[in-house]
Amino acid sequence: MKLRILTIALMLLSMNIKSYEQQTFNIRFIHGGEELKPVGTLSISVAKLIKPTDRDMDNIYGKAVKTDEKSFNIVMDFVRGNKYLNTNPQKLRGNREYYKIIIVSQTNSNILYLGEKNIIVFFGTMRSLLINHKADPNLIDILKYY
Repeated sequence: MKLRILTIALMLLSMNIKSYEQQTFNIRFIHGGEELKPVGTLSISVAKLIKPTDRDMDNIYGKAVKTDEKSFNIVMDFVRGNKYLNTNPQKLRGNREYYKIIIVSQTNSNILYLGEKNIIVFFGTMRSLLINHKADPNLIDILKYY
């Protein structure tokens, strides 16, 4: 009886994890503020390639990456647990540039903000994390431009 309950619990947990992965459609990194060179939106997804359309320049400079679940989950976990991000756009006052990060899922979207003094550390750390986990080389390559 205990084995049956444990088996059912593990099956439900497994279904829960898979539904979490499938519910999140994409993560978009939208640059805002001053630009010395054009910086298009970066859209990362698993299910299908989702071209960014957040800014007028995205048709030229925007980048879309369809990646594997492993790489996507590494990015998701990094974004969700990152100390440099906040949910309050008021904290961006005084920043010349910033990123607005939108996590789009089936049920809602979450918006996080990254201030200018943490941009290099944020993207560099995320890229290093992907390299260390031998994640999608295409995603790793694109991140060096952010």
